[in-house]
Amino acid sequence: MKIENITLAYGNKNILKDANITINPGEFVFLIGGSGSGKTSFIKMLIGDLKPKSGKFFVTEGKDIYSYTEKELLAYRRSIGVIFQDYKLLRSKTVRENVAFAMEVSGYKDSYISEKVPEILSRVGLLHKKESFVETLSG
Repeated sequence: MKIENITLAYGNKNILKDANITINPGEFVFLIGGSGSGKTSFIKMLIGDLKPKSGKFFVTEGKDIYSYTEKELLAYRRSIGVIFQDYKLLRSKTVRENVAFAMEVSGYKDSYISEKVPEILSRVGLLHKKESFVETLSG
């Protein structure tokens, strides 16, 4: 992933100016900063949800993410993991239902979902909370 001379702005206020960032395959990256420093805006830019004022963002050699078709953008978004502060969980669903729902909208078959959800919850230590509603969980 390579970001070249990105300027990200809201109106006339620059959040980033002429930023250059390279993230190599296999690197695990944390984004930290104070409240209002632009972390969420930067993440939105990384997932193609917010277009920068100027600059280029390459995921693969030679193709700027902002030239992706809708189909290419969806495939790209499915290839990365982003954890937002508010978790994007549905309060009306249990832990199990939230994981299953994410898999449903990603196009997985019901049989695969039924098999994988317990495995996924077990892997993150939440199998015992599978029927709990998200507001009962610690952040």
